[in-house]
Amino acid sequence: MTQAQRPTRVPWLRLVQIVCTLGLGVVLARSIDWASFGASLASLRWGFVALAALFLLAAHALNVVRWRGLLPPGAIAPGTLAAYYGAGLFCNNFLPTGIGGDGVRAALAARHVALPPALLSVALDRGVGLAGLGLFLLPALWFGLPAGLGDRLALPALPSQWLWVLAVIAIGAALGGAGALLYGRGQQLRGLLTRVAGSEQVPATARRGVRGWAALLLNTYALSVCSNLGTIAAHWAILAALGISVSPGAAIWLVLAGSLSMLLPISINSLGVLESVFIVVLAAYAVPAPTALAVALLARALSTLYSLAGGALSLRTGGWAVKEPTAKLLN
Repeated sequence: MTQAQRPTRVPWLRLVQIVCTLGLGVVLARSIDWASFGASLASLRWGFVALAALFLLAAHALNVVRWRGLLPPGAIAPGTLAAYYGAGLFCNNFLPTGIGGDGVRAALAARHVALPPALLSVALDRGVGLAGLGLFLLPALWFGLPAGLGDRLALPALPSQWLWVLAVIAIGAALGGAGALLYGRGQQLRGLLTRVAGSEQVPATARRGVRGWAALLLNTYALSVCSNLGTIAAHWAILAALGISVSPGAAIWLVLAGSLSMLLPISINSLGVLESVFIVVLAAYAVPAPTALAVALLARALSTLYSLAGGALSLRTGGWAVKEPTAKLLN
């Protein structure tokens, strides 16, 4: 991207995101009964909040292990890799960067390995993570669509065998969508890989055979499923912390719908979008909007807490400086 192109695209996108963020914030502020919101938080059960924090911590730890498995063996020490992951987490939540947390992770990993395997590891990590989340469509459909949503859409009751067929189709669609997203990013990654191909050695991961790749992807996929399970468990604990008694499927639908909303570049870090999605999903379970907003804000607070912790960890280990050649390639 040239300097002449950058001012014509990024500032306009950022301006639209700022306007949408402020607009959604105003709409939410005017539509919520803040007295009921305060009452929901007043009865908060902190034991479940702590449990949610532990589940979320386990999910992040599994994400670091998954990313490490996609890098050349022994290339980066576990503590350093955790700091790099924390830097990416911080950038995803706080910095209006053009390359995002994934780009930061790739740039920092490129201090230890060639840029192509660094980029490949981050791209695969993102794709496998989305694919792992898609597996939870099966239990989500098993528990059933949110009752209120199903009634609004007037969906017919289906036999159990058809539910399994729909689940398989939905999982296939999710995997296909994850592949499409990965391919879309791959167009940019291929350009970077071409620019460094003449000077960088072939990544060790590219020399894996079919069995090696199958084992690698199976292991990382299993880690992704476990990580997403930790995130779902964290949301279940948040619901329990606010005294909301609903089907376990509610936590799954919250994570699925919330993850999809995070992919939409409508607002800054999906502020307002994620909260609105939580309100809509939980309204189908007869949860009042103020209580649903408390769920969303509590989930965001825990996410922000770990983002700040990740940023602090990366600062302590000196993980922010990026080598000049790598920075040029990522711009």
